[in-house]
Amino acid sequence: MARTHTWETSLPAAECRARLEARSRPDSFWRGFRCDPSGTVYCLLRTDSFRLSAKGQPFVRNSFQPYFYGSMVEEAGKTLIRGRFRIHPSVVALMAVWFLGVATIGGSISVVMLKEILTGRVVSRGDMPETLGVLLGPAMVAFGVALVAFGWRMGRGQREVIERFLETTLQADQSEKSLP
Repeated sequence: MARTHTWETSLPAAECRARLEARSRPDSFWRGFRCDPSGTVYCLLRTDSFRLSAKGQPFVRNSFQPYFYGSMVEEAGKTLIRGRFRIHPSVVALMAVWFLGVATIGGSISVVMLKEILTGRVVSRGDMPETLGVLLGPAMVAFGVALVAFGWRMGRGQREVIERFLETTLQADQSEKSLP
Protein backbone atom coordinates (compact mmCIF):
# COMPACT_ATOMS: atom_id res chain seq x y z
CA MET A 1 0.00 0.00 0.00
CA ALA A 2 1.28 3.46 -0.87
CA ARG A 3 2.49 5.72 1.91
CA THR A 4 0.46 8.85 2.68
CA HIS A 5 2.58 12.00 2.53
CA THR A 6 1.68 15.07 4.58
CA TRP A 7 2.90 18.65 4.28
CA GLU A 8 2.04 21.61 6.53
CA THR A 9 1.86 25.24 5.46
CA SER A 10 0.72 28.46 7.08
CA LEU A 11 -1.01 29.54 3.84
CA PRO A 12 -4.81 29.20 3.64
CA ALA A 13 -6.20 26.49 1.36
CA ALA A 14 -7.56 29.06 -1.13
CA GLU A 15 -4.07 30.57 -1.51
CA CYS A 16 -2.59 27.08 -1.95
CA ARG A 17 -5.08 26.35 -4.76
CA ALA A 18 -4.27 29.67 -6.44
CA ARG A 19 -0.52 29.00 -6.26
CA LEU A 20 -0.90 25.47 -7.64
CA GLU A 21 -2.91 26.83 -10.56
CA ALA A 22 -0.53 29.72 -11.23
CA ARG A 23 2.77 27.81 -11.03
CA SER A 24 1.90 24.64 -12.91
CA ARG A 25 0.68 23.76 -16.37
CA PRO A 26 -2.88 22.47 -16.79
CA ASP A 27 -3.01 18.70 -17.06
CA SER A 28 -4.76 17.24 -20.06
CA PHE A 29 -4.50 14.43 -22.59
CA TRP A 30 -2.38 16.71 -24.81
CA ARG A 31 0.45 17.21 -22.30
CA GLY A 32 2.18 14.13 -23.69
CA PHE A 33 2.52 15.90 -27.03
CA ARG A 34 3.88 19.17 -25.63
CA CYS A 35 7.56 20.04 -25.83
CA ASP A 36 7.83 21.17 -22.20
CA PRO A 37 11.19 20.82 -20.46
CA SER A 38 11.89 17.95 -18.11
CA GLY A 39 10.57 18.68 -14.62
CA THR A 40 7.52 20.66 -15.76
CA VAL A 41 4.70 20.09 -13.25
CA TYR A 42 1.13 19.54 -14.44
CA CYS A 43 -1.87 20.03 -12.19
CA LEU A 44 -5.50 18.98 -12.38
CA LEU A 45 -7.52 20.89 -9.76
CA ARG A 46 -10.88 19.68 -8.54
CA THR A 47 -13.18 21.13 -5.88
CA ASP A 48 -11.62 19.40 -2.90
CA SER A 49 -8.65 17.54 -4.40
CA PHE A 50 -5.88 17.80 -6.97
CA ARG A 51 -3.54 15.64 -9.05
CA LEU A 52 0.07 16.50 -9.87
CA SER A 53 2.46 14.91 -12.33
CA ALA A 54 5.88 15.91 -13.63
CA LYS A 55 7.40 15.58 -17.08
CA GLY A 56 10.16 12.99 -17.12
CA GLN A 57 13.22 12.61 -19.27
CA PRO A 58 13.00 13.72 -22.90
CA PHE A 59 12.11 11.00 -25.41
CA VAL A 60 11.13 8.57 -22.64
CA ARG A 61 7.49 7.55 -22.24
CA ASN A 62 6.85 5.87 -18.90
CA SER A 63 3.31 4.58 -18.47
CA PHE A 64 4.11 3.80 -14.84
CA GLN A 65 5.02 7.39 -13.97
CA PRO A 66 3.91 8.59 -10.54
CA TYR A 67 0.92 10.86 -10.04
CA PHE A 68 0.38 12.62 -6.72
CA TYR A 69 -3.28 12.50 -5.68
CA GLY A 70 -3.78 14.96 -2.86
CA SER A 71 -6.18 17.11 -0.90
CA MET A 72 -5.95 20.23 1.27
CA VAL A 73 -7.55 20.57 4.69
CA GLU A 74 -7.43 23.65 6.88
CA GLU A 75 -6.79 22.67 10.47
CA ALA A 76 -5.83 24.86 13.48
CA GLY A 77 -4.81 27.85 11.34
CA LYS A 78 -2.65 25.73 9.02
CA THR A 79 -3.30 23.89 5.80
CA LEU A 80 -2.45 20.20 5.62
CA ILE A 81 -1.67 18.77 2.21
CA ARG A 82 -2.16 15.01 2.23
CA GLY A 83 -1.81 12.58 -0.60
CA ARG A 84 -0.26 9.50 -2.15
CA PHE A 85 1.86 8.73 -5.17
CA ARG A 86 0.16 6.22 -7.44
CA ILE A 87 0.14 4.99 -11.00
CA HIS A 88 -2.63 6.31 -13.26
CA PRO A 89 -5.86 4.27 -12.81
CA SER A 90 -6.06 3.33 -16.50
CA VAL A 91 -2.60 1.74 -16.34
CA VAL A 92 -3.58 -0.14 -13.17
CA ALA A 93 -6.70 -1.42 -14.97
CA LEU A 94 -4.68 -2.48 -18.02
CA MET A 95 -2.16 -4.33 -15.87
CA ALA A 96 -4.97 -6.05 -13.93
CA VAL A 97 -6.44 -7.33 -17.22
CA TRP A 98 -2.96 -8.39 -18.36
CA PHE A 99 -2.24 -10.28 -15.11
CA LEU A 100 -5.68 -11.93 -15.28
CA GLY A 101 -4.92 -13.09 -18.83
CA VAL A 102 -1.48 -14.37 -17.84
CA ALA A 103 -2.92 -16.20 -14.84
CA THR A 104 -5.70 -17.76 -16.90
CA ILE A 105 -3.86 -18.68 -20.10
CA GLY A 106 -0.30 -19.09 -18.79
CA GLY A 107 -1.55 -20.89 -15.69
CA SER A 108 -3.61 -23.29 -17.79
CA ILE A 109 -0.64 -24.07 -20.02
CA SER A 110 1.62 -24.61 -17.00
CA VAL A 111 -0.90 -26.92 -15.30
CA VAL A 112 -1.48 -29.01 -18.46
CA MET A 113 2.25 -29.35 -19.13
CA LEU A 114 2.97 -30.25 -15.51
CA LYS A 115 0.23 -32.91 -15.70
CA GLU A 116 1.86 -34.32 -18.84
CA ILE A 117 5.26 -34.50 -17.12
CA LEU A 118 3.85 -36.18 -13.99
CA THR A 119 1.49 -38.65 -15.71
CA GLY A 120 3.38 -39.26 -18.95
CA ARG A 121 0.12 -38.91 -20.88
CA VAL A 122 0.33 -36.35 -23.72
CA VAL A 123 -2.77 -34.15 -23.93
CA SER A 124 -1.44 -31.13 -25.84
CA ARG A 125 -0.37 -30.77 -29.43
CA GLY A 126 2.60 -28.87 -30.70
CA ASP A 127 6.35 -28.74 -30.51
CA MET A 128 6.76 -26.96 -27.16
CA PRO A 129 8.79 -28.96 -24.64
CA GLU A 130 6.83 -29.69 -21.46
CA THR A 131 9.42 -28.07 -19.18
CA LEU A 132 9.17 -24.82 -21.13
CA GLY A 133 5.38 -24.96 -20.88
CA VAL A 134 5.55 -25.36 -17.10
CA LEU A 135 7.78 -22.30 -16.78
CA LEU A 136 5.75 -20.13 -19.17
CA GLY A 137 3.09 -18.90 -16.71
CA PRO A 138 5.47 -18.06 -13.84
CA ALA A 139 7.90 -16.38 -16.27
CA MET A 140 5.14 -14.12 -17.63
CA VAL A 141 4.05 -13.16 -14.09
CA ALA A 142 7.68 -12.39 -13.17
CA PHE A 143 8.02 -10.28 -16.33
CA GLY A 144 4.89 -8.28 -15.43
CA VAL A 145 6.08 -7.64 -11.87
CA ALA A 146 9.53 -6.61 -13.12
CA LEU A 147 7.99 -4.26 -15.70
CA VAL A 148 5.89 -2.47 -13.08
CA ALA A 149 8.82 -2.27 -10.62
CA PHE A 150 11.18 -0.91 -13.30
CA GLY A 151 8.65 1.68 -14.47
CA TRP A 152 7.94 2.82 -10.90
CA ARG A 153 11.69 3.10 -10.23
CA MET A 154 12.13 5.17 -13.40
CA GLY A 155 9.64 7.67 -11.93
CA ARG A 156 11.73 8.29 -8.82
CA GLY A 157 13.02 11.62 -10.15
CA GLN A 158 9.48 12.73 -10.99
CA ARG A 159 8.36 12.02 -7.42
CA GLU A 160 11.24 14.18 -6.14
CA VAL A 161 10.27 17.02 -8.53
CA ILE A 162 6.66 16.93 -7.27
CA GLU A 163 7.77 16.91 -3.62
CA ARG A 164 10.08 19.92 -4.19
CA PHE A 165 7.32 21.68 -6.13
CA LEU A 166 4.89 21.31 -3.21
CA GLU A 167 7.49 22.48 -0.70
CA THR A 168 8.56 25.58 -2.66
CA THR A 169 5.23 26.60 -4.18
CA LEU A 170 3.18 26.19 -1.02
CA GLN A 171 5.99 27.05 1.43
CA ALA A 172 5.27 23.69 3.04
CA ASP A 173 7.31 21.42 5.26
CA GLN A 174 6.90 17.68 5.17
CA SER A 175 5.20 16.65 8.36
CA GLU A 176 6.15 13.77 10.60
CA LYS A 177 2.49 12.73 10.36
CA SER A 178 3.12 10.75 7.16
CA LEU A 179 1.26 7.49 7.47
CA PRO A 180 2.34 4.08 6.17
